[in-house]
Amino acid sequence: PFAGIVWGYFSLILGSKPLAWHLFALLTKWLSATTFWLMLRTIWPKHVQATAAMALLFLLYPGILQESRAFIFGFFWLQLSLIFLSFSIMARVVREPKFRFTFTAISLLCVLPTWFMGEYFIGLEILRPLVLWKLISKKDNHVKPRLYATIKYWLPYFIGLCIYLFWRILLFETTREEVNPSSFTSKFLTDPVHELLLRIEFVAPDIVKATLLTWIQPLSHDLL
Repeated sequence: PFAGIVWGYFSLILGSKPLAWHLFALLTKWLSATTFWLMLRTIWPKHVQATAAMALLFLLYPGILQESRAFIFGFFWLQLSLIFLSFSIMARVVREPKFRFTFTAISLLCVLPTWFMGEYFIGLEILRPLVLWKLISKKDNHVKPRLYATIKYWLPYFIGLCIYLFWRILLFETTREEVNPSSFTSKFLTDPVHELLLRIEFVAPDIVKATLLTWIQPLSHDLL
């Protein structure tokens, strides 16, 4: 719902000129790749070449076929930039616990707007406790202290996510059926097996296309 507000302000700045929106999309894509690299360097500071290669692969990923719609993709890249920055700051909190509350607050301020702008990347939140567990394991190999520390660092994000999901699922009202949680819930409760298989049928081919087949795409005879 807040994407429209953000779009409105950027429209006031960029106007209706295609070139301005394409420059905006190009800048935000560079920003997302840079923040992605920064996140990787914060998590794996010793792996300089590997993190650089990962950032370059992210930048060159050939699976996005509609980047010419710059007024849309500029916001996607902006969302990703804020998410990656949030992860970077979160990782720094583990390394520098002295500034835990300040850095956690800044990290939350980075990621919260992205949830309200659009839900495309909210699944990345599943990675947050895994990243924390990995970082904390370098300090303590004992399971109980690691688990306690992971929960302690992850709790603010989990609470924020629960508040958002409570608002999104129970309070937010929309006339668009495809983004209406109550519509999905009613279908799922009516025939859970069919709905689950249907979702798997949607997701499985997309995973294969997005992870494997997309890298073959640049070699297509149509493009050559």
